[in-house]
Amino acid sequence: MKYFSFRTIALFVLLVSVVSSCSESSNAKVVYLGHTLPQAHPVHKGIVAFKKALEKKSNRTLIVKIFPDGQLGSEREVLELLQIGSLAATKVSAATLSNFVPQRYSALERLFLALVLNFRAPANPVKVRCN
Repeated sequence: MKYFSFRTIALFVLLVSVVSSCSESSNAKVVYLGHTLPQAHPVHKGIVAFKKALEKKSNRTLIVKIFPDGQLGSEREVLELLQIGSLAATKVSAATLSNFVPQRYSALERLFLALVLNFRAPANPVKVRCN
């Protein structure tokens, strides 16, 4: 009789723990964004504005979780997290990003490319309408 009662209690505890651990699943996707800037920086404030706009436009089906102040590591570590898919977005400096580009240009070549690409008029301009 004691064995039966212990077994019944154990089964009841197991059932209660399984039922209480089940929660309502939401359809929201979480987008992780990490950067090394302080929270008072204007770029971080822009990222917060991006978060609010994205969540509003998507009706909270996309939720942005921001990790500022280098919480996830240095810029290099954040880029590595981005490469393996742990982060969806980041903001890093061009100097750090240039280490991850397979084609490396010298500073003079980059300046030349920037000038050529910025001052060159497209043959068929595309009109973008912003709402």
